[in-house]
Amino acid sequence: MPARTAKPGTAAQGAYTASTVLGLGTVITWASAFPAISFGLEHFTPGEISFARFLIASLGFLLLIAAGVLRLPPRRLWPSVVLLGAIGIAAYQLLLSYGMLTVAAGAASMLIALSPAVTALFASRRLGESISGRLLFSLGVALAGALLVTLGAGEQIRFEPRALLILGAVVATSVYFVWQKPLLEHMSSLSFTALSIIGGTIVLVPFGLTLPGKLLTAAPDQLLALLWLGVAPSFVGYILWNMALARAPASRTALLLYVQPVISTFIAWLWLGQVPTAYAVAGGAILLTGVIIGQSGNRSTP
Repeated sequence: MPARTAKPGTAAQGAYTASTVLGLGTVITWASAFPAISFGLEHFTPGEISFARFLIASLGFLLLIAAGVLRLPPRRLWPSVVLLGAIGIAAYQLLLSYGMLTVAAGAASMLIALSPAVTALFASRRLGESISGRLLFSLGVALAGALLVTLGAGEQIRFEPRALLILGAVVATSVYFVWQKPLLEHMSSLSFTALSIIGGTIVLVPFGLTLPGKLLTAAPDQLLALLWLGVAPSFVGYILWNMALARAPASRTALLLYVQPVISTFIAWLWLGQVPTAYAVAGGAILLTGVIIGQSGNRSTP
């Protein structure tokens, strides 16, 4: 009998499925960052939190490098990777943390949820990825759901000057997602993640010079919040995310970020005792519907 051959698109579907699983793992960890940052800001400055979380992540990557688990990218690519780390790691975290001094965690997660649309726009211009009518429709549905989740969580939507900083964070993270795609043709996603986070951490050093003194006076739960931010969203989360981006178009992968407000609400319920309202539950259902519409329309996309 002739050997069986794989059906056309089987490999692409497998890569797509893997990207979805990895992306969902990322948003679960990233969703926890919003309440953790809000909690940390009660004692630490935005710069101290930013430096601490990525210093922890950098130490994790340096251990992997020392153990020979991963190799750094070719030196000729270091400037490009470090520049993206300065934008997508350092600038993103600083803008988000300073914005959250007055913007509530729920409202912040709502604004960050705009990044899939910005990523899709950048990907169409930079990478030539098409934006189909189905994807645009799914983006609109998911955005409506994210808005309803935020309203259902009790957040008030009103103009807040520091919200502009969080919108700046949206642009920074979208640039990081899209501009890394060509670089991933010359290095592994894990190598890119390691060097970009290490580079971003170096940029953050001036903002964390007062961290040692604050650590001495911090309560144990505040220290645990910093440790969680460094290990889960920063170390594990970025590894999973960049692995997901290496397997699917940036615009489709970023669509999964719309799930973050739902997960953030759930975490706040478990951690802070904030019970989600019926509006939040309904918004979550709409949001997930939008994600499913957009993701199901990409099964045959390589």
